[in-house]
Amino acid sequence: MPEFAPAAYSIPLFVSALALTALAVFHAVSMWRQCRRLPLGDIMWSVFYVALLLVVGIFCLLGGIDAEAGILDLGAYAVALFLCGTITLMRNRISDGMAELPIKLRAALRAVAIVCVIAFVSIVSAWMIDYVWLDTSGSIQLQYFAVTVLLFALASVALYFLGQRGGALVTFVPLCAVGFGIAQYFVVMFKGTPIMPTDLLSLKTAGAVASGYNYVLTPKMVVALCATAVCACSLSLIRPNYRSFSRRTRAITAGASTLVGVVLLVALGGLFNTVKLEDAIEFEYDRWMPITTYQTLGFAPAFIEVAQDLKIPEPEGYDKQQTAVLLDQLVEEFDSTMGVASERLAAEAQFSDIKPTVIAVMNETFSDMSIYEAVREAGYGGPQFYSSLEGTLQRGTLMVSVVGGGTANSEFEFLTGNSMAFIGTGKYPYQLYDLSESDSLVKQFKQLGYGTVAMHPQSAVNWKRSSVYEQLGFDRFLSIEDFESAPVYHSGATDASTYDKILELLEQDAAPQFIFDVTMQNHSGYGEGSVPAEDVVGLDVAGVDDPAALSELGVYLACINRSDQDLAYFIEKLKGVDRPVALVFFGDHQPGLAGTLADSLYADAAQLDREFKKHESTYMVWTNYEVAGTGFGQVRTTSSSQLAAQVLYALGAPLTDRQKADLVLGQSVGAINLLGYIGADGLRYELGTDSPYRETIAQMQAIQYLRFTEKLGQ
Repeated sequence: MPEFAPAAYSIPLFVSALALTALAVFHAVSMWRQCRRLPLGDIMWSVFYVALLLVVGIFCLLGGIDAEAGILDLGAYAVALFLCGTITLMRNRISDGMAELPIKLRAALRAVAIVCVIAFVSIVSAWMIDYVWLDTSGSIQLQYFAVTVLLFALASVALYFLGQRGGALVTFVPLCAVGFGIAQYFVVMFKGTPIMPTDLLSLKTAGAVASGYNYVLTPKMVVALCATAVCACSLSLIRPNYRSFSRRTRAITAGASTLVGVVLLVALGGLFNTVKLEDAIEFEYDRWMPITTYQTLGFAPAFIEVAQDLKIPEPEGYDKQQTAVLLDQLVEEFDSTMGVASERLAAEAQFSDIKPTVIAVMNETFSDMSIYEAVREAGYGGPQFYSSLEGTLQRGTLMVSVVGGGTANSEFEFLTGNSMAFIGTGKYPYQLYDLSESDSLVKQFKQLGYGTVAMHPQSAVNWKRSSVYEQLGFDRFLSIEDFESAPVYHSGATDASTYDKILELLEQDAAPQFIFDVTMQNHSGYGEGSVPAEDVVGLDVAGVDDPAALSELGVYLACINRSDQDLAYFIEKLKGVDRPVALVFFGDHQPGLAGTLADSLYADAAQLDREFKKHESTYMVWTNYEVAGTGFGQVRTTSSSQLAAQVLYALGAPLTDRQKADLVLGQSVGAINLLGYIGADGLRYELGTDSPYRETIAQMQAIQYLRFTEKLGQ
């Protein structure tokens, strides 16, 4: 059988689209010649099928079709959609034939047809949504599949009545199923995580970064789109039958149908708010590895379980007054111990005198992949300048709550001191909450008389930063418009261009400033050609057999090397600045390919250990002046929610009561993230399990609830 270029696959699709268009035109002309009214629906259904043909055809034309799909597969798809369109255009003849039957028989057949079609569409939609993205969709247990079918059936019935007992609106069910299935496929492939409810609140952010990925239609997607067309064809045959009714009867029937549809939708909303799906199906949602829940239950039930878990849970046995007393006690303990240490007192006096500018750089996807022994053994020693920089005040491993994406949550933890461990999986506070009343590092510096500036060389709407930064207290926000002429590397403006902007701010204002820089250069994906070929780091990592993963690793390491060079440039510039400056530099998370590395290289390790490995980033604190006191230069594992308090303590800056309490508790729990925590004994513990530090964790959660959640008005 001859081989064809992917572009040739589009030929049967475009031919079928053209033929269906011609058939629709012929149908319209025939109706006109017969002096019959042409239903708008006939044209709209034809447009729907033509659109499905053109979408796949354009992907083929652009080479965006998986190699496993052959021209015969695409030809079959073209024929199937042409037949669906033809059947839909013949529905008038079917209706005319039904009209010849006795009224009771006609009504009975219509009722049976409606039930069968809705059942068929619900089952096919439930199958499609997981078939597209999940390799083992057939392994989903029948009771969980039945839950998905039931949910789609209820939605279909509601839309049936809202659509005046026609099938047009019900088409949204298979369309949403195939749409979410395809989106889930790409999200899992690119980020290693499933679609979460809060992702729907960040569609602008997703759209802004989506251009960095390559999209290829798989054979499964083509099959699912074909199934969508078959569902639409079946639904097109369900038509409102009001023509024989009087105007008054039509109005009453339409009103009653709308009312029933609204009642059903309200009932569905009520079920969501009153029935916890997790309890109803007796399945515990995996809060730190949610993709396993999606793989077990299927997309729809898992998505609902996560959505029902969005509210921040109140700590068990929480008492507001007792927590306030606890906070006071911890503050007293700090004031009598850590607060009177000689190093701290010396640093306090110095800080009050010099008011150093504080620069925090959250470097996009910056991490040290040499933590993976096999990567190190393959010849990669980590970012050279960063690793060898001398004179750091503090540095070490940074435990974060995200991997492969979710930058805003690392940002949130650092700027507010709140841990995602006590907020929950799948939540993005930037998207969910009004942070105007929340304490923040920004507001803290403003109270000290600092100017506050945030910068990110991307769209200001990403993660709602344009409004969130204002809520957190920033005076200014420099976004993509302020970097229009900046040099670009990989995914955006270079790190160095943001550093130049910081240096410019320092030159413009001699007063102390707090500057927060969120870089963009290293953002995923890491496809071939996204960096110069000579920059790619070629490694043969023992234990990693996936060529695509190794290719991505090479591109990613090229980005890190470039960031390392830019950091060296920035440090050298800061050394020459005639004012005291403290630099806090940290990576927000590891790239999504960390999942492949950890799972391949540590297949025999406990799942918790693998997850901790993936959620390990790095940080360092450096100053261009000598901080008073001598006891602060250290290597320490911490977390993004605890970092700011530790930096302020080391610099001698004033601390809030919350930060003082966190520093005291941090002596027992040195790092915490969404997965678990590291105790003073150096061991890792999963959240919710018994440990010597269970009481400390409970205290941390209660204080965060008091100082953060209570202010949200939940």
